[in-house]
Amino acid sequence: MAENLKVLAALEDSDELLLLSLCKEEKGILSGIEVKKLTNEQCQSFFRFDKDDIEILRRALRIPEKVVCSNRTTARELPTNLTIDYETDENTIIGTEDELLKIACNVESGSPPETIYWKQNGRIQQIGGPRRNVFQFRTNRTVHNSTLTCEVVNDITDKPLIKTVRLDIKYKPIVLINREETIPLFEGEKTSLCCEIDSNPHISFMLWLKDSIYITNTMNSSCLFFKHLNRQDKGNYTCLAGNEIGNGSFETTLTVYYPPSVYLENKNFSINESKRVVHCKGDGEPNNITFFRVEHTSYFDEHIRYLAVSPDGIAKLPPMKESKRYQDTGLYLCNASNGILDKKGNIFQRAKAYLVSPGPPVFVAANKKIQYGQVGNPMDITIKVYSTSAIKCLYLNAIGRLSSHLPIKEKTKTVPLKIDFYGVNITANGKELTLSLLKLNSFGSYNVTVCNHFSVNYFIVEVRKTGISQTIENVLYQSQGQPITEHPSPVSTLLPDVSSENTDTLSHNMEEINQSMENRLNYADVVFQQTSRNELRIIGLEDRTVYADVDTSVAAALLPETRCETSSSEDDFVYVDGIENFIEKRETND
Repeated sequence: MAENLKVLAALEDSDELLLLSLCKEEKGILSGIEVKKLTNEQCQSFFRFDKDDIEILRRALRIPEKVVCSNRTTARELPTNLTIDYETDENTIIGTEDELLKIACNVESGSPPETIYWKQNGRIQQIGGPRRNVFQFRTNRTVHNSTLTCEVVNDITDKPLIKTVRLDIKYKPIVLINREETIPLFEGEKTSLCCEIDSNPHISFMLWLKDSIYITNTMNSSCLFFKHLNRQDKGNYTCLAGNEIGNGSFETTLTVYYPPSVYLENKNFSINESKRVVHCKGDGEPNNITFFRVEHTSYFDEHIRYLAVSPDGIAKLPPMKESKRYQDTGLYLCNASNGILDKKGNIFQRAKAYLVSPGPPVFVAANKKIQYGQVGNPMDITIKVYSTSAIKCLYLNAIGRLSSHLPIKEKTKTVPLKIDFYGVNITANGKELTLSLLKLNSFGSYNVTVCNHFSVNYFIVEVRKTGISQTIENVLYQSQGQPITEHPSPVSTLLPDVSSENTDTLSHNMEEINQSMENRLNYADVVFQQTSRNELRIIGLEDRTVYADVDTSVAAALLPETRCETSSSEDDFVYVDGIENFIEKRETND
């Protein structure tokens, strides 16, 4: 075979040219050729020889007659004029995200036929040709700004034809909020939320939303700044941006840790409620709140009792008769914690609410069951009542007499008073009711009726004559003439020294006075009050006296009729030995 090739090579300068192509692409159509005996040089060489030597060549290479073309010349050619469809002046192909993009590479074909390759970032994506290769794929934002290269080669090219284009893929904004969600934030701290946006083309707008509500004054502001966080700042924040392709958004949750806002359900109790509870609630972050026992106090912060609470903050009130449930009225204090300190460093948070439980009017223990007046004169009867609702009625009736409600004038004022709640004597706001009679017709027992929205209650008052078992006032009056200066009354200044001509009468009256005071007076200052009937009365101070009715009319009659206003002589006074025990006691106490 080598000798034959040498012979054929010597024929290259022959006048008549014949082209014999033994390219590998034609092996399949050359019947009778033993492919394994052909070398690459034989397949890819061009030979020129004379017509007379055709038989020699055919025999040497065992090539059929039809392969050899005589009387014409065939030349080799390179592919040329490479173009890419839809290419811009900037060597760019424009597409839209999530659409099917077709890119065609075209050449003027050479000889032998060319092969066309599509490559992306150096890797072959598709092989085609001759003349045209169409590459089709679905775009996404990840191929934006990547390059595609078309390469064209045939068997005679030393260097391939190459053309590269850049992909410009349009897509809607990609939004991200750059905040570390694992960092705990507390009230009073500062932080910021910033929105990072990747968009092609550039965004036409951006804005912020909190819990799906647009935040004003944030148009085209990429960051939100919080100088002093508070619990109202917590929530879901969204950054929204858009361009001509579409909109993009990102949402993050801003968590602010703060102590619980504790409160009690301010619900007044109904008298018919079978289940009476006080519900302590709280709202904090984190919301794992621990509730502690509830304290029941008076309006003036006096402790009454503690109530146990359930894990969810419910305190049940113990059973109580309806007529006694007014004792549930008062302030209820709740304590709770979620482990977060407040601005003052307190770990326990408190709340209180004033709850009212209905009940009948309650007559307090301080009411006087015996009150004093004069028949025929006006009189005021005063009582003190605790009521959880407004007073609706107030009546006065004489007991044992057939009569309707007595005509009275009412006067009401709010006063602090003492009353027992669950065995604790506390202070509460009550009502002082004054029933004014224009004229007292008789002494005896009177019934005071008071009603409120819940029920009615009664109180019996005994009216006695003024001066009988009445308290002693610490005021000294002369029974006739001008009153003397008021001052405490020692033993040596109580009764005057009368003349001897009235000694019997005075002795008789003094014996009665002494006996009465020894038996009934406990302790009190004693003074003499001027009256229109020229008589002396001993009046007790407040409730410190076991009252006595002392008739001193005779002694009063014996008093001197004329006294000097400036006199301070002991002769101006009479003496009552029976009250020395009080003087001694007072001096001892002092």
